[in-house]
Amino acid sequence: MTPLVISALLLLGWAALFVYLRRRRALFQGDITPTDPMPKSVRVLLAVAVFVLPLASVAVAAPKVLCFGGGIDTGITLRGWFSSSELECVGVSDGGYDFSGGFADEEVDDTTRKRYDEVLGKIEKQNSALSGDYVKVAFLAPLTSPLSGPRVVHEVAGLAAAQERLNTENRSPKVEVLLAHMGATSAQWESAVDELIAMKDDSAPLLAVVGLGLSQDETKFAAKKLSDADVLMVADLVTATQLDPDGPIEHFHRTSFANSRQFEATTRALGAAGVDSTRAIVVKSNDTGDTYSGTSAEAIAAQLGGQESPYRFGSDDKGVLGNQFQIISDKMCSKVDPSRPDTPVVLYYAGRARYLSDLMVKLDAESCLRKVIVVSASDAAVLRMGEQDAKAAATWKISDAREVVGRGKVELYFTPLADPVVIGEREEYTPLREAFKGYEHELDTGWAAMAWDALHVAVGWIRHAQAGDPEVVIPKPETVELATQATYSDRDSAYEGASGTFYFDATGDRVDIGDNLPAVVRLLPDGSAQRVG
Repeated sequence: MTPLVISALLLLGWAALFVYLRRRRALFQGDITPTDPMPKSVRVLLAVAVFVLPLASVAVAAPKVLCFGGGIDTGITLRGWFSSSELECVGVSDGGYDFSGGFADEEVDDTTRKRYDEVLGKIEKQNSALSGDYVKVAFLAPLTSPLSGPRVVHEVAGLAAAQERLNTENRSPKVEVLLAHMGATSAQWESAVDELIAMKDDSAPLLAVVGLGLSQDETKFAAKKLSDADVLMVADLVTATQLDPDGPIEHFHRTSFANSRQFEATTRALGAAGVDSTRAIVVKSNDTGDTYSGTSAEAIAAQLGGQESPYRFGSDDKGVLGNQFQIISDKMCSKVDPSRPDTPVVLYYAGRARYLSDLMVKLDAESCLRKVIVVSASDAAVLRMGEQDAKAAATWKISDAREVVGRGKVELYFTPLADPVVIGEREEYTPLREAFKGYEHELDTGWAAMAWDALHVAVGWIRHAQAGDPEVVIPKPETVELATQATYSDRDSAYEGASGTFYFDATGDRVDIGDNLPAVVRLLPDGSAQRVG
């Protein structure tokens, strides 16, 4: 029973009690003495109920009603009342809720909010058009994460485009896409996951979850709980080499390259260019819950032989963060070879790109350095975001990064998830590009392509489980699981997607046909990228 129904019943109970008490009072007015006087304890209980029932009704309904500002969607609830996290509207929506209002004012401007509302409205419209038999696939993510910014809009737009294409194909079953919001920091992951698991037995059952958010501890917790419930998962952005240190998570797959493969690619590219990485410095975020940064540092150590402990950074105080980066840039001076001062000094960055521009500015200002190569992983693709959203561009300091690389002293190498510079000529990329006509710049971060591929993979498995049998419109979860073992599981059954042709190994990791390493690119002063090697 939903909270709003419970609230309505409480109000009805209060109204009935109020009417009863008024009638009883009218019946025994004046000198008439009741023949069945009400015991004092009952009178007290009724008096309390008169006040408590409406208060209880408001308390039960409030978490739902207070979220109506984003649209009347009963799947969305205000949570965080009794926790250290902030109050925010989270839950599962069919696209009818405007999550754009959940962004902090300083994070994005109206350009992004308007586009987000447009994309969410498209998913709602596509869901409303469904009839007959169909299945649910949920997109689980922190839909207002400050670590994502406008990129989450690109991601959801890729999801919407994939749904449109899949549902226009002459194949079944069709798919309803649900949006499951874990909260800006993913703190409310458990309630969102519980709601999804409860949908497994719906008449239109939930057969897969895609997205899964960023490489954080909360994503690991969510994935493990979904795994315990035997829910198929296809992550689109999770790159942590081993999301769970205890071992692979059953039913978990990802369309992105693991960090270990990313840094193997950049180290190999540097070696091919004659760059010596043996004197490199490693910089790591001290956020212990950020598995993206943690596994990046581990991957770098594996590539470099672990010859030096990483320098840690991280603070909510901009002044402290600036001082940390200054110390790191000063330390770089000791890595300059006096006999070859023009030889590039390498810095491996294991952290979120939100702070990368600040570090690059410090390195550029260091007089002892003549040439620096900064190496990062896929999150650095945010610097390809462009400046359509002025607030977001200022948050990530996009112009600072461009100006630094434009001066030529500092170069930035990174491994994008799916950059048009790398995959733009693929035949399988064409439908995605066409779907983003007028919004082509949203493809530059790669998040749209990863969501597109994740939904195609999940629905591909579901449709393979249906196997063209007209008697089996909605396949059983165990048959879908069998399909994951028979399809996209080896070279002969590889998935041909927008971001590449690949299959999944026994751990759920992506294995590309051909050279199983992601491409490496270099950021250019105009914000574009150039492939290295």
